[in-house]
Amino acid sequence: MKEKKHPGDEKPRHLTSTAQHRRQMSGMDQPAFHGIQINIRSDPFQHRIPSHLNRLWQESRFRKALSRGRYRALRRYHRLTYAQRIATILGLILCCLLLLSHVGFFSGQKYDNLHHETHENPNPPPPPPPPLNEIDLLEKVYPEDGRGQATAILLNWSRLENMKIIIDNLCQYDMFQSIMVWNNNGAVNLTSQMLATPSCPSSKILIYNSPGNMHFIARYMACAMAQTPYCYFQDDDWIIQHLRSMYANFLRFPHLVHTDTNADVYSLTNWKWCFYNNPIHLHTCFSWVGTGAFASRENVVKFLKLAAVTDMDPLEFAYGDMYFTTYMNQPPYQIQNDLRELPQENAFSAGDGRIRNKIYMHKALARMMDHLKADSSAFPRHEVSPTLYERDIRAPCQDDRCLMMTNRHAFPDVRLFLYQPAVNISESERIHDEYYNSDYFIAHPYSHAVDGNDNTAWRTLDNIRAGDYFGLDLLLPIPVPVVYRLLVDQPREYFANTVIQTSINGKTWTNLNPRPRITSEPFTNAKDQLLTLCKFHVPSTKYRFIRLQTQTDLDYPYVVIDFSFSARARRDANGQLLGLDTENDGGTAFLEDYFESGDNNGRYGHEAEDRQNR
Repeated sequence: MKEKKHPGDEKPRHLTSTAQHRRQMSGMDQPAFHGIQINIRSDPFQHRIPSHLNRLWQESRFRKALSRGRYRALRRYHRLTYAQRIATILGLILCCLLLLSHVGFFSGQKYDNLHHETHENPNPPPPPPPPLNEIDLLEKVYPEDGRGQATAILLNWSRLENMKIIIDNLCQYDMFQSIMVWNNNGAVNLTSQMLATPSCPSSKILIYNSPGNMHFIARYMACAMAQTPYCYFQDDDWIIQHLRSMYANFLRFPHLVHTDTNADVYSLTNWKWCFYNNPIHLHTCFSWVGTGAFASRENVVKFLKLAAVTDMDPLEFAYGDMYFTTYMNQPPYQIQNDLRELPQENAFSAGDGRIRNKIYMHKALARMMDHLKADSSAFPRHEVSPTLYERDIRAPCQDDRCLMMTNRHAFPDVRLFLYQPAVNISESERIHDEYYNSDYFIAHPYSHAVDGNDNTAWRTLDNIRAGDYFGLDLLLPIPVPVVYRLLVDQPREYFANTVIQTSINGKTWTNLNPRPRITSEPFTNAKDQLLTLCKFHVPSTKYRFIRLQTQTDLDYPYVVIDFSFSARARRDANGQLLGLDTENDGGTAFLEDYFESGDNNGRYGHEAEDRQNR
C-alpha cells in the first residue's frame, strides 16, 4: 500500500530561469502560487501587433522624434510658473471659443443658412456651360478658280520611289485633272498601278512609255497632248509645297510662264540670267522649270513651233529646258520659295552638267537674237504687262494661303547691261557679280517675311522711300474679318507714315477708313532680338489684296520678320459661329452671313460647299 502524500510534503518544482531571476530581483523567495496566475507586467496588446511592425516602430526615427518632442514639452511645461500655466490654459480656451463662434455653434446661423438654402433651392444649380470651341474659319476655304484646268507632267528615268512621293503630293490639289508620267526609261514598262498610292488612285495617273529617251523635250510634247489649257512641270527630285498660291497668281497672268525656285537660284534667274537689248527688242530671262512651273498649253505649242523655225538640231531639241523660257522673250514670273529636296543621285545638272547647260542657254540666246535682228515675226517684240518691273508678287506664305508682295526689287535694274552674244553666260555672271553681290539677298530673301519663323527676316539694303509698300495677296476675296500680325524691327513711328490699303484686283487701291487701330508691344525672339509686335483687325471683307504703303522717305530699311493673318472664331453649343470680340469691332458678331451662297460665286472651297448643302 502506497504511502499517502500530503500537498505540503511535495518538493518544490524546478523553477524556470525567468522565475528565478524575478525572485532574485525581489530579494526574497516567494511562495508557490496556486490557481490562475496573471502577469500584470506584460503588455496585453503585444500579441495583436505583428512583431516586425512593432520592431519597425521601435526603431523608427519618427518615434524617436516624438519622444524627444514630448520630453522637451514636458520639461518646458514644468519650468513654467503657475501664472504662465494659467495664461496658457486660458489662451487655449479662448482659441476654442473663437473657432466655435466662427462656425456658428452658439448662434445657429450657419445651420439656419444651410437649412434655408436647402429648402429654397432643392435642386442644385446647373453645371456651367462647356467651353466654346475655337475654329479656324479659313481652314477649308481656298480658291476654286481653275479647278481641273491643269495637267501635271512628270518625267521618269530611274527614281521610281521619288515619283510615288511626288504623285502623292500632287494628288491633294484639285487644279490637276490628271497626272501624266512620261517614262524615258525604255528598260522599264511603267503602269499606273505601280505609281498609285492610297490617296491617289490609278485612274488619275496617265502613263506614256517612250520607246527612247527624249530628255527634256518630252515634257513639252506631253503638254501638247494634254486636254487641259494649262500644264505643270517639275523634276523627280523636288517636293513643291506651295502650288496653290503659285497657281492663284498664274491664273491672273496665264500668258506668262510662272516658275518657283529658292533664293540662291532666284538671284541668278532675276539678275545674272536676265538678258536685255532694247534696240533689238530682247527682254528675256532664263529660269528652270524643274523646280515647279505653270505654263499655258498655248505657249508650249508656240515653243515647239519655234524649235522648228529656228532650226534647232536634235540635241538642242532634246535639251528643250535650256530654250523654253528664253524663247518666250518674256521674263517668266518667278516666285522665290524654300524647296524640299528628294534624293538626287546622278543629277543631270551636277558637275560638268552645269557647263553644258550654260552652253545651250547661250545657243538659245544666239538663235533668238539672229531672228530679232532680222526683224522676224517669230518672236514677240514687246514686253507684255506686267513687265519685270511692274510685278510685285514675290514669295508664298508658309501655309500656302497667301503671297508676299512688295514693289521693292532685290537687284539693280537688269537693263543696265546691254547683252551681246559675244559674252557667254559665265562671263555675264562675273560682270553682274562685280556690279552687285547678291549674297545679302540670299541671306535675307522675300520668303523670310512669311515663313512663320520669328527668327528670320526679309531685309532691304536701301532705306524705305515714299511709295514703297509690302503686303499680302490673300488668293481670293476674303470672306470673313481677319486679324493681321506684323512683327518688324523698325521704330514705332514707321506706322505714323504708313497707310493701310486694300484692293480687289491688285490695281485699284483704297485706303482703309477709318484706319484700323494698330496695337504694338515689345517682343523678344529666340535670338534675344528686341522687336515690335503689331496687330490690327480689319472688319471689312471682299478684298483680296492688302498692303502698307509708306508716304514719306525714311532713314531706315525694311526689316519684316513676319506678316500673317488669322480668322478664328468660337462656336457655341448650338453650332452658331461667334466672332472673336476684338477692340475694333465693338462686340461679338455672328459670322454665318459671310458664307451665304450669293457671295460665293464658286470662289471658295469645300467649306462653302458644305454650308450650301446644309
